[in-house]
Amino acid sequence: MLLGEAYTRRQIHDRFGGGLVTYLPKKDGRVTCGCFDLALNPEAPAKVLVGDGPDIRAEARQFAVQRHYVPVFIKRSENNWVYVGDYKVAAFKSDVPTLLEENRNNGKTDITGVLYLERSPENPPLQIPSLTTAPSDASASNNSQAKEPAISSRPAYLLTWNPGRWNWRKLSTSVSATRAGEIVRCRWSTGGTRKIHLGDRAFLLVQGEEPRGIIASGYVASEVYEGPDWEDGSKTETYVEVDFEVVVSRDSVLRRKDLFDGVLGSVHWDAESSGNEIKPKPNSGVNGSVLPEFERRWLEHLFSIKYPIHPSDIEQPQVSGIEGKRKQRLHWYKERDPRIVRLKKQQALDRNEPLRCEACSFVFKHTYDPLGDSFIECHHTRPIASLDEDHQTKLEDLALLCSNCHRMIHSTSELLDVMQLRAIVEANRAALAVAVQANN
Repeated sequence: MLLGEAYTRRQIHDRFGGGLVTYLPKKDGRVTCGCFDLALNPEAPAKVLVGDGPDIRAEARQFAVQRHYVPVFIKRSENNWVYVGDYKVAAFKSDVPTLLEENRNNGKTDITGVLYLERSPENPPLQIPSLTTAPSDASASNNSQAKEPAISSRPAYLLTWNPGRWNWRKLSTSVSATRAGEIVRCRWSTGGTRKIHLGDRAFLLVQGEEPRGIIASGYVASEVYEGPDWEDGSKTETYVEVDFEVVVSRDSVLRRKDLFDGVLGSVHWDAESSGNEIKPKPNSGVNGSVLPEFERRWLEHLFSIKYPIHPSDIEQPQVSGIEGKRKQRLHWYKERDPRIVRLKKQQALDRNEPLRCEACSFVFKHTYDPLGDSFIECHHTRPIASLDEDHQTKLEDLALLCSNCHRMIHSTSELLDVMQLRAIVEANRAALAVAVQANN
């Protein structure tokens, strides 16, 4: 393959194997090359957006854990794919903040992950914009495509937990919740450091007796604040809220002993307190960030213990009959997929609004705090039974409802509209107010 030369998908297939239409062809279970369309991935090959669907996600995950470079091709025109060099995955992100930003920026709701690729140092730079006939006003945004991947510069921190000093009573519940796709919010000590900020990456390190190692990962959900010390209430301690997306059991931790090879050996994994940034120690001889390698190691570990990276990838229960299978799949994906529910909730939170029922205005947090802090149900305004099997649900197709209103909407033979139910609620409230005033 010659850098900058164009090839057909058949020629690419004959050379590397794999499918003729997939974006990450695989052979013998390994991704052999990448074929990206700038219409779908305008920042390829530096950044590749992962769509929805089990095959698409599986190919992305496989590519993320491979350590070798593969040839990458960019579509210039119909069946005309230009070889732009060899690339491998530097980082793979599927956290809620990233998905919200990418879906919002690209006007989509089906982005389930982002692959950040790095070019082989043996390949000279190639100006990707010259391969496409995109309008000239797009060239400025495309000029970055031949540069190094735009991996987030947000730092990552180690928080620590010693089971001998504090009993995490809800650990098993947290493991089950994150495996099901839920976010588990916890307050955690920062060990006095105040340099941690909202949106930073967080990993939880188990200390004390074996097994020691990484047990959880997530994102910081608050700025640092002070509160009573968790051991001595007469003192104060610094804390942050953390949204853990992954929590594994004690016997499934990424062992500390497995973190000392390669560039990861330059990190101070023996920290006694929380709040240490994950970066090379001074005079370690390692320059640059170690986070891409650490994220890759963590992802590999999760795959090795069969942790469900995406809740929608969990094997669905089988039912008999073609119609039954179709309904079951739609029910799981359209109603139970935690990803789209989280995106809908986050949309309200991004507007600094509480998670309020759109029919009766009930806010669970106001009544059930802290249990109801992030609780609300998500309703499909279009009946599931009426959807085509390949229908893409948008956030505007969803409504946030309390449990009572959700049940009421589904209590009639014809599905009520949310505004119809709201009108019923308001009319009954007005009638009740009149009656109470009359009795007084």
